[in-house]
Amino acid sequence: MRIMERFSARMAELDVFECGAPAQLLPHIRQPLLGRLLRDWQARCANGLLPARRDFAPEQLGYILGNLILWDIQGDPPVATYRLYGSNFAIHRIGEMTGKRLDQLPDPAMRSMAMHGLQKVIAERQPLLTRGRYARPGDTVVAIETLTLPLAGDGHRIDMILHGQFNEFRGYEARLAASGNFVMQCEPVELLQTYLRDPRLGRLLQDWVRWRGRHDLPSRSDFNIEALDYLAGRLVLCDIVPPTPGGMPRFRYSLFGSDIAETRGFDLTGKHIDEYPDSIFAARAQLACVQATDRRLPLRIKADAPATSRKHSRFEALVLPLAADHETPDTLLVGQISMES
Repeated sequence: MRIMERFSARMAELDVFECGAPAQLLPHIRQPLLGRLLRDWQARCANGLLPARRDFAPEQLGYILGNLILWDIQGDPPVATYRLYGSNFAIHRIGEMTGKRLDQLPDPAMRSMAMHGLQKVIAERQPLLTRGRYARPGDTVVAIETLTLPLAGDGHRIDMILHGQFNEFRGYEARLAASGNFVMQCEPVELLQTYLRDPRLGRLLQDWVRWRGRHDLPSRSDFNIEALDYLAGRLVLCDIVPPTPGGMPRFRYSLFGSDIAETRGFDLTGKHIDEYPDSIFAARAQLACVQATDRRLPLRIKADAPATSRKHSRFEALVLPLAADHETPDTLLVGQISMES
């Protein structure tokens, strides 16, 4: 994969910006759901024709729906209008864009990258893989990986663009980590398993995999929390409260483990993470929950860091997304183990 030109939007810097056939791009895709999307697109190509929007039923894209954008393409030069704006993007940017034009997107770096990408896909008539970073106001660095796919109602003239995207706030995470030793890892199960130090968390991860079976995510109804006695008092359940337009999601504790409450000195059952008395811990917990929700992957936390209360937080935790429909996260299950000094 060659490194492409830098964009005129001074805040953007890309490592990969490449159009190619699926066989060329698939080995370089890091986000598994984007790989699945590309294979689904490829399966709908036939006789040299591009797939049409009607070839993708909404339920067939449920595994990535919150991270999808769909543009209508009209005119010459082409004008892109948002037909679908994935719900997870409200977490990262400026709320609902459905019905608006791409040139109305306020973020200049993202607007420049997207417009450049659309032009390239239309010209080359092949999928586009993008990976890199861009900076937002306040020096927050967002790492992105995207897949942009051409669609044609008649198999020839591109009239829609299907775009999958995953974002990761690296600048925000780095600023939180700077206040102490704090590590977050949101990875596929096979990789994350190698990082877990406490065997009880390893067992919880294996149970999560077993619960989900052939689905993307397990449901809260797939297990009995009483059966997790090996983590008694060390479990947390968070309900995911969807964001308002332009806002962030909130996470409400429906269960706050008794051992955790004793260590912390308070029980937050029924309250939200952003109501946590310790502002540093609240910011870290919020970030972890957003990452696990957005990426729909297990997330490990290892903390050995001072808090605003001057206490020291030393623990390892595992954050696991759950979904009643097995696709869209609505609950987070957390196991947290304090580490002895």
